[in-house]
Amino acid sequence: MIRLINYFLIVLLVLFSVLVIAAALLHFADLDPYRETIAKLATRAIGRRVEINGHLDVNLYPNLEVILNNVSLVNAQWGTEPDMVRVGHLDAAVSFMSLFSDTILVNQVRLKDVTALLEQNDQRVGNWV
Repeated sequence: MIRLINYFLIVLLVLFSVLVIAAALLHFADLDPYRETIAKLATRAIGRRVEINGHLDVNLYPNLEVILNNVSLVNAQWGTEPDMVRVGHLDAAVSFMSLFSDTILVNQVRLKDVTALLEQNDQRVGNWV
């Protein structure tokens, strides 16, 4: 019985160590090389091209936060400006447990230096559609 408890404690220690190492790697890793991949995923999800031109970071404590800088959403082809939305700084707090489900829950979004252009074409269709 003591041997089984020892194995269980060793497995728990190994799992905890792997989680701590993964969290440290994620916290200290340079995520900027993945900007294009993340932008492509966002483009596919939104249906309009997303560009991330600034620094990308992830905070793990006290909440899981994704931080993006210099983000833009491309305007409709008929729009008067190339970008529909430009955001200097985006900070989104994400529910950690929702990462393991099919729907990601965003608890809070903070935006700074936002420029949004909402316009309609001749058929009265908005660029936000």
